[in-house]
Amino acid sequence: MLALNILGYIPGVNILFSEQMFFQVSAILTIMVMYLIPQVTSCTKEQDDDGLRKSLSFLVVLAVLNAVVHSFDVYTLNSMINLFLGVMVVMFLRCSTYETTKYAKISMVVLTFCVLAIVFLKKLTGYNPLPFESPEYGAFMGNEPRVGNLIGIILPVAYSLHPVIALILTICSVALRELLPIAVSVLLVAINSKKWRWYIAGISIVAVVLMFEHIKGSLIIRVTTWSQAIQSWFNNPVKGVGFGLYFGGKENIAVGSDNMIFSSLLKFVTGIGLLSLPWIAYAQSMLKIRFKPCDSIPLALILMSTTEYPFEIGKLWYVIAVLLSIWIVERGGYRENSVG
Repeated sequence: MLALNILGYIPGVNILFSEQMFFQVSAILTIMVMYLIPQVTSCTKEQDDDGLRKSLSFLVVLAVLNAVVHSFDVYTLNSMINLFLGVMVVMFLRCSTYETTKYAKISMVVLTFCVLAIVFLKKLTGYNPLPFESPEYGAFMGNEPRVGNLIGIILPVAYSLHPVIALILTICSVALRELLPIAVSVLLVAINSKKWRWYIAGISIVAVVLMFEHIKGSLIIRVTTWSQAIQSWFNNPVKGVGFGLYFGGKENIAVGSDNMIFSSLLKFVTGIGLLSLPWIAYAQSMLKIRFKPCDSIPLALILMSTTEYPFEIGKLWYVIAVLLSIWIVERGGYRENSVG
């Protein structure tokens, strides 16, 4: 299923539609298989996290209410369905064994290196081994920023397999001139050493200074987009502009826009409206991140979501669901050799 999502591509079909189709098919197949094998879905007490269930249920209810207040707009309704499928995948996969999560980690890292191999092969030699032509160096992901988002969110699992693997991926992100994966790798080190936590801000500032000329243009675009999104939100502060949408709403989709806001977190808040803020506070209090190694998974997702858009990339939806499932299994600590 991971390969289907990361490597899936249908030549001649809109990439956003392809990504959504692969995710929905993968989610449905996962739920069916997990449901049909009862022994796989037998959770331990530690895995049956009441706070997790309440947080995810609250999130789905918010999406349903948002669809109602927006008169079941087709785009908002579709986002709600995708969210529900993602939540169901997480809830089923949270009952996986520790061995299963290890295989999932290896699969993610191998698939990421496959994407990177194709990207750098084309960058260095100009040869494209794929049966389709991409206008940018992004292989199956589409472009380099999307590859950077992939690296950023899987760095925690790469680090848990072996720090050298995470280091190699970080170097690749530097070669792609992506900043946030570097910050995520710094975060990983910080979790294992308290003193490093005080250096996160300083190291991040140094990285920004060194890469300023590259990120300046991108930063200007982001600040402009964020400003427009916030202004639009003030016109619809309670109900938001619609879950899965942002300023301009359906009009952006109608003209072929990929509905990007360059911040998954901001897009969520402006899409759901003011009700998103209580959920964020509630989820934070219920999930109780404890700064153990496995907690780097949600922390990396949160960090990437501030100035990047992992939740807007359809190819990453299933990956994110699996990552959250790994986090739930490992933080339960139901085995002595479990990470975290």
